Amino acid sequence: MPVPTVDTYENDDEDMVKKQTLTAADAVRALPVNRDVIDLRDRYYVPSLVPLRADVVPNHTDLNIRDQFDEGACTGFALAAVVDCQRRREGLPGHVSTRMLFEMARLHDDLPDPEAAGSTLRGALKGFFHNGVCDEVDAPYLLGADATGWDLDIETAHKARDVTLGSYFRLNHEINDYHAAINEAGAVIASGKIHAGWARPKNGVIKRSSRIEGGHAFAIVGYTRDGFLVQNSWGPRWGGFQNMPGVALWSYEDWFEHVEDAWVLRLAVSSPSAFDVKYARNHAMFRDAKVAASAFAPRRQDIHGHFMHLDDGQFVSRGRYTQNKASLDETAKLIKSGGTGRNETPDYRHLLIFAHGALSNKTAVAKRIRAWSKVYKKNGIYPIHIMWETGFNSDVVDVFYDLLFKTRNLMGEDADHTDARLEEMAGPLGRKLWRDLKVTSGLTFAPGTQGGEGIRDLVKAARQAPELQVHFASASAGVLLLAELADVMQQLKVPLASANVMAPACNLDHYNNRIRPHLGQTIQHLYQYSLIDQRECADTLDIYSKSLLYLVSNALEPQKGTPMLGMETGLQALAGPDLDGLPAQHSVYFAGRDRKQTDAKSHTGLDRDLKTMNHILQTIVGGQTGGVQAFSQGHMQGY
Repeated sequence: MPVPTVDTYENDDEDMVKKQTLTAADAVRALPVNRDVIDLRDRYYVPSLVPLRADVVPNHTDLNIRDQFDEGACTGFALAAVVDCQRRREGLPGHVSTRMLFEMARLHDDLPDPEAAGSTLRGALKGFFHNGVCDEVDAPYLLGADATGWDLDIETAHKARDVTLGSYFRLNHEINDYHAAINEAGAVIASGKIHAGWARPKNGVIKRSSRIEGGHAFAIVGYTRDGFLVQNSWGPRWGGFQNMPGVALWSYEDWFEHVEDAWVLRLAVSSPSAFDVKYARNHAMFRDAKVAASAFAPRRQDIHGHFMHLDDGQFVSRGRYTQNKASLDETAKLIKSGGTGRNETPDYRHLLIFAHGALSNKTAVAKRIRAWSKVYKKNGIYPIHIMWETGFNSDVVDVFYDLLFKTRNLMGEDADHTDARLEEMAGPLGRKLWRDLKVTSGLTFAPGTQGGEGIRDLVKAARQAPELQVHFASASAGVLLLAELADVMQQLKVPLASANVMAPACNLDHYNNRIRPHLGQTIQHLYQYSLIDQRECADTLDIYSKSLLYLVSNALEPQKGTPMLGMETGLQALAGPDLDGLPAQHSVYFAGRDRKQTDAKSHTGLDRDLKTMNHILQTIVGGQTGGVQAFSQGHMQGY
């Protein structure tokens, strides 16, 4: 057995900061893998007492040696090698898609620098867990211009449900744990610091070196008495251990010095119909409603095709809920056709654009999509939810809490005029943030922006669909998008069959100038759900003894006490005590008075109130709900 030799270099620290590449197998190889950060939720592998084989050497005819060329996609390649190994052990044919595994890894990584190349092993595993993986023929590994803009479309997403991740465990860096994991599972996915010795393994053995070039991911598919067997993704010209192309021996000493991370996994039973129900209702996280509401964020595939994720009118291209034109084009195509095409009659007769409030972050929106979508679709409604990054949530709440504590320290917790002092102190910065939010709402569907072009494509698709009506719904500041959408639909000469606004957080000037002129024209009817003033005043915040709309009215609008459309006092200022001055196309229902239509106790309770949500459903479908097609109390949980 050849014994690895050691190269030493001067100025090793200087070598560490070189660009992360290595020339190997006649190509420049990118080495961009980032180390997995510490996460206390990680589950660690524990070896069993099953006797270990003296060595594990794979049959080289079972190995699919891939070549990533110069792209930094090694996490996808390494994971594909491990998944293929698992599938071979089950006697299953074919190879899984490295392209999908890598692209999903990029979406699910939480890197400090979102523009950094490559990904982590955890990102690859999370992407696999949340999305599954399709066959290589459905998402082949293409390079250059051919690979640009690859996106997980609806058909491929459903195919990916056949191969999913079951359990995965992080490995402690103990040689016995590695041996046990490989003996049990056949292969592990690993990453390490790559040095110059990886460039040209001699007789299939990686020569030791201290010249670090970057980070790389690979599969470990066996072991001998001298080291681990690495299946790499640099083509068949690399490696050659025991005449196995693409495989090299990594000595235990080298492993000890340069290994970074490793995970062992097991595939789940193939059960596509169970993809959305990983946890039973009596699982611990569902026993407490508060725990359920803060449970795991939905996977992108759970809500695929039902959201637009925008920041200042541009698609958000990184993170769990990435958005691009390709995915929106798929949605537009589905809307235009009226559904899946599996039925003679259209699946959908309504398109619903739902704009959520400024305090609803992307995870909160995703949970609502997951909770509501099946009911909407059963009623022939195709929902599109707008995730718009306002920055209002974290910025304003943090600022107001800080101001509250300062105010209490100055005046005492029980001071009668603490609210007034808080309004005064919060006003300067709060008004700026609220003003920025209004600017953001104007950009969301603005002409020339990706969001503007995207919403126009959806409306045009709806116009071409058979007898499809378009509707709008919103919560709180989401009403600011109603005027923008109505302008788009007016330009395209498509009516908005209904608009349903819950506690609309806009002032009367905005209503009179931007919304009211559309009533009876582009907006055929506006339905509003608000709290009576008694419930408004009782809906206190932790930092303020009145409701959020009172805080907006008294501190965030330019003038203290600005009348707001969503408040009973604001509506009375607009249309008189009995609201006689409202247009005929504007109906208002008050929680606390109109109990058949709504009975929410708070602003945040409106989209959790069964009566409110079912009345909105009725306004969309024309009253034809009932039985299993209506929302049940179970649909009002988990968000």
